[in-house]
Amino acid sequence: MKLTAKDFWVLICDDSKYAIKGKKVNRMVCGVFASKKEAQEVFDTVKECLCKHYIKRCMVTVKY
Repeated sequence: MKLTAKDFWVLICDDSKYAIKGKKVNRMVCGVFASKKEAQEVFDTVKECLCKHYIKRCMVTVKY
């Protein structure tokens, strides 16, 4: 089964700054939110992680 929804906000963790040369960069989804305000609240609490974080609007597909 596959579920698709549009207009969600995703918090992404990007470790490209710390990636070893020649290795693949890993980007991880930290959370999917219905509003940008919710994503911003979580973004403000993720201070322990040294990687760059950003919020993007996207379409989400869940396949199971």
